[in-house]
Amino acid sequence: MIILRTTRMSERTARFARQLEQASGLPVVPLIDARYDDGASGAHIRLDRAAVKALGLLAPRNFAWKCGDYGLYLARRQFDAPFYWLIEYDVRFPTEGLDVFFRDHAAEPADALLTHLGPATPDWYWTVFGAARDVAPVRCLFPISRFSGAAIDLLFDKRVKQSRQLSRRLAWPNDEVFVATTLSASSLTLRDFNRDGRTYYDSESLSFYMPIEGERFERELASRAPFRIFHPVLYDADYRAKIAKLESYSEQRKPLRRLKLAVAAAINNRRRW
Repeated sequence: MIILRTTRMSERTARFARQLEQASGLPVVPLIDARYDDGASGAHIRLDRAAVKALGLLAPRNFAWKCGDYGLYLARRQFDAPFYWLIEYDVRFPTEGLDVFFRDHAAEPADALLTHLGPATPDWYWTVFGAARDVAPVRCLFPISRFSGAAIDLLFDKRVKQSRQLSRRLAWPNDEVFVATTLSASSLTLRDFNRDGRTYYDSESLSFYMPIEGERFERELASRAPFRIFHPVLYDADYRAKIAKLESYSEQRKPLRRLKLAVAAAINNRRRW
């Protein structure tokens, strides 16, 4: 199945869902952030604080943005599938080749597929959130991923365990460092989409800091070869808001927050992940 992570089910997002369903042959279920669309209709997974807390998970103020993996745990309890794709609403694919992309991955046995998978470097803001004495923090990007049920269950158990630990609660890992670090430290198979000589994305097509204007994607990129995954592709006000956010973006935190993170990291570096 495909879980389509979105804030609201606009007509453009609905068209994207139909494209995914037609190309993959898999059911597509929206994962909707209830803060933005509390009256969503049709089959969907509702992401709200009550549902998350009922699972025994910490629900910090910005969990719906920060913890994309939470949607996997909700989906796992509602749907049974061999694999669970998690794709964000602002991912886009070329008009040709998407069916081949899904067909190629249907036979891929890895428990998890991610993008930009690699060691977390000291300059990355989230690295400190993966501090522990028995693992090296690992990073990824989270706009498109695929997981086995076993991977989701392992991640869920770890999130519940860390939800009970004060030092982890003070420095709650985001989805990228949590998922990549947890699975890398396990016996499950974790792979990058770019593997075995195949390139499905590059630093220009899929990133955090380089948004793609939707009109440009449709005009120039949707029909361009070779096949690439594009993210984030944003339209109109969403694109302008992203640009404004990046221009004012700062990973510096207030002094008290930085102190809390430093204390939490010092404690976590002496604890097991």
